Amino acid sequence: MQHRNQFLLLALLAALVFPVFSQAYGQRVCITTWQYQDSPYWRASLVFTGTVNWFVADESYSSRSGSFVTDVYKPVFNLVRFTVEKKYRGDVDKEIEIISSFYFKEGEKYFVYAAPGNDGKIYQLDNGECGRPPILLTDAKDDTDYAEEVASGKMGTRISGSVFEDRYRLWESRQPVPLKNVEVTIKSKKHSFATKTDEKGKFVFKDIPPAEYRIAASTPKGLHERILNNSYYFPGRSKPNTVSVGESADWELTQLNSAEKPKYYYRHWDSYNFVFTSLSSIEGKVVGSDGKVAPQQYLWLLPIDGYGNLLFDSPVQQLWMDRLTGKFVFEDVPAGKYRIAINRYDCHADRNPQFGRSLFPGVRDETEADVITVGENDSLKLKDFRLLPQREERVFSGIVRTADKKPLANASVFIIKKNYSNPNECSFVNIETKTDQSGRFTLKGYEGYEYKIRAYMQPTEQGHSRLSSNTLELPVKDDVANIELLVDQSN
Repeated sequence: MQHRNQFLLLALLAALVFPVFSQAYGQRVCITTWQYQDSPYWRASLVFTGTVNWFVADESYSSRSGSFVTDVYKPVFNLVRFTVEKKYRGDVDKEIEIISSFYFKEGEKYFVYAAPGNDGKIYQLDNGECGRPPILLTDAKDDTDYAEEVASGKMGTRISGSVFEDRYRLWESRQPVPLKNVEVTIKSKKHSFATKTDEKGKFVFKDIPPAEYRIAASTPKGLHERILNNSYYFPGRSKPNTVSVGESADWELTQLNSAEKPKYYYRHWDSYNFVFTSLSSIEGKVVGSDGKVAPQQYLWLLPIDGYGNLLFDSPVQQLWMDRLTGKFVFEDVPAGKYRIAINRYDCHADRNPQFGRSLFPGVRDETEADVITVGENDSLKLKDFRLLPQREERVFSGIVRTADKKPLANASVFIIKKNYSNPNECSFVNIETKTDQSGRFTLKGYEGYEYKIRAYMQPTEQGHSRLSSNTLELPVKDDVANIELLVDQSN
């Protein structure tokens, strides 16, 4: 998997596990504020259950699936009318019409949170592009139970969350696995409470005294805790392993570095989620052949399969080393056997092409490279990864001619790797130049790389095809002069 894929997978894990996560629509990233603040019961002016008896969709910008079909988000105003069956909060009539950006199905029963807008109309709570989808009554047990508790006169304070394992095995899909029967404790200056997770890895503390609590979960055997909290989204504001109910500062709605004092509100409900894992880490440092910090390099963590084959096309992770120190850390590595490579396909890469393929600890042949064996919960620290000496630069020069042997000015000449699989980092390197007025060109490459060279000329008139030359293979050593390319083939 690519490093980008690993990031996206972590984002998916966070979406399933953490109460603070992002939703991406194209290039837009949403931080779902409905997960940051108090229970929707207290943020809504109107809380009720009801059956949809009428629904009119705003078809302008959305599809029937509810997904947005434009690159730029535009508001969606669907009209939903309910026959109200039970009122929990606010002055709700027997029938009520609300506006929502989501689709509702006529005849279905829903648990609804709503609030009036500035225009006097009633909107679904947490509406909009990053909002919370409608809650079917059949899926609203937690919402219904909470509303019934408050209706019965209970305090309504809760601290809830989940405990999951981030499980990842080589050759298997990564997934969050709920952990049952894990003890979770909360402690304030005056109070202490404990509970255990259920079959779905969930826990809840109900009707607890208002206070700030330190929260902890017992570590399951064979796992270690990964600390992730709101400070990723709001640096310097969130306290790790801390939850609270009672009067709270609304930091989430105050701009960073703002002199504005935060507003206070009464938080009835807070949440915290624990993620445990057996995944490991590999730490090391890249140095040049002289032992000093090398120019920045891109590293690939390559798995070895059960037959001993090194899988160049299936990296588990990839990353840049630190530019100043040369250090690197592969995090969340599943147990298995690996080799680490720089310039895995031994091609003219787009950065620092003077370094050919190197395999840890500093060899070119994979049979001489160290096998890195990773177990569960390992924190491996490797010896220095020493780059092989830089390759010698070489020059390719020649002339481009037309079919009738005349020099061709302003033609494009490029070199690529002789053999490559597409797509990979070898296929995207653009080593190209233009011929001068006499049709001559000069390009630079490096010893040891297998190149092909070709020229082309863009059409000067509409409707004409681009003309290309024959393709020549270049030797792997020394300068090559007097190359002649004839641009006479339609392409």
